[in-house]
Amino acid sequence: EEDDNILGEMVVVAPQKPKTKKRRKKKQEGKMVVENKDFDTGPFYPGGNSALLHFVEQNLCVPETLQGAYQQRINVSFYVLGDGSLADVKVITICPQEMKEEVLRLVKAMPKWKPALKDGKPTCAKIMIPIDIMLK
Repeated sequence: EEDDNILGEMVVVAPQKPKTKKRRKKKQEGKMVVENKDFDTGPFYPGGNSALLHFVEQNLCVPETLQGAYQQRINVSFYVLGDGSLADVKVITICPQEMKEEVLRLVKAMPKWKPALKDGKPTCAKIMIPIDIMLK
């Protein structure tokens, strides 16, 4: 019950689904960014954004040192490989070391994604997702 109260106070905003058009590398606050180009479909989390949001809400463990009021958007970049596994996971936002380690742990614990497709074949794609965290 106590854990439910903690999760009830946390808000995590899911990234938006990437467009399949050719994209240039650029910052887009609050959106998933796909850096590779010319996909038939971009990579996506199995079950979509709502499933990704649910995974984050259920698995993010805020470090004890950050309990209390804490709010930050943390951008994470990684590659979704052709087999759906994740590689080269990096937190690209300056944040407390404890939070960085937790976000890295969280992303590395994600199930395999659906890879990007090019000409009907799975291909590697680098993406960036924002995770907004707000604790009261």
